[in-house]
Amino acid sequence: MNLSSLKKRTLNVICKPYFPIIVFGIIVFVLHLIIDTNYGDDLIFMHSLDELSLTEFLKARYQTWSSRIFIEAVLVTLVKMPILWKLLDTIVCILIIYTLSKLFAKRNILQCNIIICCLFFMYPFLHMNTAGWMATTINYLWPLGFGLISFLPIKKVFDGETFHIWEYPLYSIALFYGANLEQMCAIIFGIYISFTFFFFLKKKRNVYIWFQTALSFLSLLFIMLSPGNKVRYQTEVDVWFPDFNQLSFFRKLEMGFSSTLFHYIMTPNVFFGVFCTIVLFFILLKYKDRFHRTIGFIPVIISLVFGVFGNISGGIFPGIGNTISSLTDHGTGILLTSIKSWGPDFILCLACIPLIYCVYHIFDDRLQGFFSIFILAVGFCSRLIIGFTPTIWGSGERTYLFMYVSIIIVLILLYNQISNSKSKKHKEFFENIIFIATGLSFFNTFFLIH
Repeated sequence: MNLSSLKKRTLNVICKPYFPIIVFGIIVFVLHLIIDTNYGDDLIFMHSLDELSLTEFLKARYQTWSSRIFIEAVLVTLVKMPILWKLLDTIVCILIIYTLSKLFAKRNILQCNIIICCLFFMYPFLHMNTAGWMATTINYLWPLGFGLISFLPIKKVFDGETFHIWEYPLYSIALFYGANLEQMCAIIFGIYISFTFFFFLKKKRNVYIWFQTALSFLSLLFIMLSPGNKVRYQTEVDVWFPDFNQLSFFRKLEMGFSSTLFHYIMTPNVFFGVFCTIVLFFILLKYKDRFHRTIGFIPVIISLVFGVFGNISGGIFPGIGNTISSLTDHGTGILLTSIKSWGPDFILCLACIPLIYCVYHIFDDRLQGFFSIFILAVGFCSRLIIGFTPTIWGSGERTYLFMYVSIIIVLILLYNQISNSKSKKHKEFFENIIFIATGLSFFNTFFLIH
């Protein structure tokens, strides 16, 4: 084999659509080699089977603590095999990227896969260590991965594709595992019931979609009827939030609302800042009038003033500093009788409403615009509902995972749109923003991971 032939074969491999995912997997596995698993809940689960069989342990957990028996069956099996977990967790990360590509990449698959890999690296992966690496990833990242796989039948029915016989059990098992996590179960059920109704209106009736919807509903019932979840709820009230049961529905709703948006808007969240910047970029490309451009600038300005540069602006303007620090264990403390107390929530709405408006109006296809808002709403609601749990503050940043992924999906859809543009400069500008943010985020993850 001569040099030119070797070069040609190498280029053919590199130009394969899924080559970026292979490179991604190698990088993720290297990161996993750095990880120390002797931390948090990993140490607790390591001794779960010392005196009980797996069946006895799972039965006891369902009766006295949690309905996540399928997730915890995997966890207690792998917790003593950290090397195997590192390999499997890498595979799950690869599956997440691959599934996102299958679900949302349309044209220029190679370039789109590069962007998807970069967007994943922009996610603050250190959030997956809030309860121990193995415990957090198996409880959150893995249900996300399998949950995404369970959505592939929706894509196939939407595109009019046929199913292979082996796909039916695969997608159902994926749904079964993904829906064992409460947040992911709500997402899966919400999406399946929505698309079941959509396909009914479009006269695309498919028995398997109905079956998956029923399976997600049964998973929801399994969670709601678990005696252990009721016991756990009361225990967590006593430990984490003693006066939680005294709070009104409105207060819990506001806690979920404000705690979710504070994370993105009132903290130095580069990921959200990049999202707002890209949305503004699309608005500037599509609209020349002052109204749309002003609307597009509002989320960017707020995310910079109150978030990315909040420490600086808060020092110069104490009112901004007070707003940034207004989140308490009971939310922002908003009172209908005190206009002044409305300030923090007003700022949050002032950032989000224009952002939602812009995202919808960016897309040439209004159905795409509506779908993007739907995805963002699903991600937001998945974190909003945490306001109705006593561990809203104790669960840490891991509960934001699904909203991050909803933003990633919208960014993929935006990249699809700009890939259709005739302007190469506009596409390169989008890519450069992502590449710079990815580089900084990866640098941060690499040096802080442990």
